[in-house]
Amino acid sequence: MANSIDEGFNLKLAIVDSLPVLFFAISVSILSLKISNLYFYIGAFLIILAGALKVSWKFVLALKKKDIRFLFLQMRVVMPIGFILAIYGVTQSNFNWASFLGMPSLLFLIMGLLCMCAMFYFLFHNNQSSSKDNWKEEIVNCCGQLCIMLAIIFLKG
Repeated sequence: MANSIDEGFNLKLAIVDSLPVLFFAISVSILSLKISNLYFYIGAFLIILAGALKVSWKFVLALKKKDIRFLFLQMRVVMPIGFILAIYGVTQSNFNWASFLGMPSLLFLIMGLLCMCAMFYFLFHNNQSSSKDNWKEEIVNCCGQLCIMLAIIFLKG
């Protein structure tokens, strides 16, 4: 990330950035009723923490015009560790993955995963200092996390 952050990092962007974190927190709360595993819980907590700290970075940037690098950079370490632990926890539980095969869960899951693929693309092709690129990412991330949350809400069984 470049040192110069453009002026488009505003309160609206920070609020929109908080939505995927909220959707993910709701998703893992629902899944935690079906998955009883400490690794899953710790991983989910770390993912939410990393997302919340990045949202905090955008709020500080928008409201105080200060770039507190740690709030942004931590996500590169904390979130992957959280995902590794959460995925490991799911594999160690007796979660029924076939429950995603019913409609409309499957449709929402596919749409959410497509959005997450786009987010992976953005990781390597977008400028994190650009508010325009951040808006693209946040809209796709919101749509993806909302779809995944809906897939989980509509799970069969």
